[in-house]
Parts: sequence; C-alpha cells; structure tokens
Amino acid sequence: MCELYAVNSREPVFLNDTLKLFYQHSVRHPHGWGLAYWESAQAIIYREQRSALDSEFLKRLLEQPICSRIGLAHIRFATVGAIGLENCHPFTRIDSDGREWTLIHNGTIFSGIQLIPYEEKQNGKTDSERVLLYLLDCMEQTAREKGAPLNAGERSAVIEQVVRDLSPRNKLNLLLYDSEQLYVHTNMKDTLFRAQQGEAYFFSTTPLENDFDWKCLPLNTLQTYQNGALTYTGTPHPHEFISAGSIGFQDIGDFQI
Repeated sequence: MCELYAVNSREPVFLNDTLKLFYQHSVRHPHGWGLAYWESAQAIIYREQRSALDSEFLKRLLEQPICSRIGLAHIRFATVGAIGLENCHPFTRIDSDGREWTLIHNGTIFSGIQLIPYEEKQNGKTDSERVLLYLLDCMEQTAREKGAPLNAGERSAVIEQVVRDLSPRNKLNLLLYDSEQLYVHTNMKDTLFRAQQGEAYFFSTTPLENDFDWKCLPLNTLQTYQNGALTYTGTPHPHEFISAGSIGFQDIGDFQI
C-alpha cells in the first residue's frame, strides 16, 4: 500500500524535517512520490514516478526551506495502475465554482460500482483518482440541488456521505484539501496517526521518527481541520476494513467474510 502525510496549521510552519522523515519510508514504497503545499492561495505540486530516495530533484527541493500552512505528501506502492507519472498522487481537480481539490489516498477499492463510469474520464488508471472524480460529482450535484455553492459544513456533509458509501469492503484512508478545509478519514485500525504541535496538526500513515506525540485517528469517522483546528467530527460508520491476507479484505459492518 501507500503512505500519507499532511499538515494543517494556523500559521506557516517549516515542513522540511518532517518531510525528510516521511520520505525515508520510501524504501518500502518505491513506485512514486508526490508533494503539494500552498504559498498563499497558490498550490505548488511535484510528482515523480520513482522512489523518493532515488530522486535528486526531491533531495535538492528539501534542501530549500518549505514553509506553509498546508502540506500533503504521498509515497506509492502500486496496487492499481501501472508505475507512471499519471498514477502518482496527489490528484487535483477544479470544480465548477473554481475551487481546487487535492487528494491523496492509501488503500484499494475492491467494490464500488459508483466509480466505474470514471474509468473513461480519468487521466491515469488508479482507483484513487476515480474516488476524487466521483466525490466532486457528488459535490456538484448537491450544489445544483441547493442552487448555490456549498458552505464549509455542507461540503463536510457531502464528503462524509461519500466515505460512508464507499467504505464497505474497501480500504479508504484519505486526506483531501479543498483550498479551505482538510478532510481526514481512515477505516483501518492503526493506519493513520495525528500529532499536535502548538497550532498545527500533523498526519502520517505511520508515526514519524521524531518526538511528536502520535495518536491514532478516530476510526470510521470523517474529521475536518481548518487553520490548525479541528472544526468537524462526523458520525462513525460501521465499515471497518480488516486485511485478511489472500482473501483480500473483511468489512465488519454490513458485510462480512
């Protein structure tokens, strides 16, 4: 599988040290790396279809100060979609209101008929990109029904319903930023952690090798963060994903093996 990293802070923080620790995990995830951070409202995004540890570009990049309120990073172990730049995270799209969405995902979608139509619309071949396209269509449909752009709470409600609908039989660990809010969801135990440092929250698939107080995220529960504060906690759903070796998955919610 892949690994995820994010930071959401009230004020800009230097990301270099935590990013260096995160990218060291690429020894187990050699099929690509990605990084997104924001300077004011401008997204800066880099991706390569090689191990982060083999990237001279990334090495030079991390030698320069990276200071931002928002950051997302990903290292890839390919499961769906070949090794290639088009399949490296993060994935981005701009909705009809001009809002930019950025997603990184760790997991595999074993079941999801909702995503099939997006196989012909996506740029790459990953199920992660299809999740983003489906999510934005759900957002657009809700906005059309309302007749106006969705506010922060309404966007959280749409995303909460999407992760609830897609979680059965699927591993759906994701970090999603909509240029205003960071949405966080995990439905597999001990696969997404959070640490608070002052007015900043850091997230990582596995605790980084530093002195942060890393704690597991609430399972099966969408959370939203803005300006270094937890602003929304959804209602837990019952669809925990449990790896079952050669079987591939278990879902201890409505469906069981």
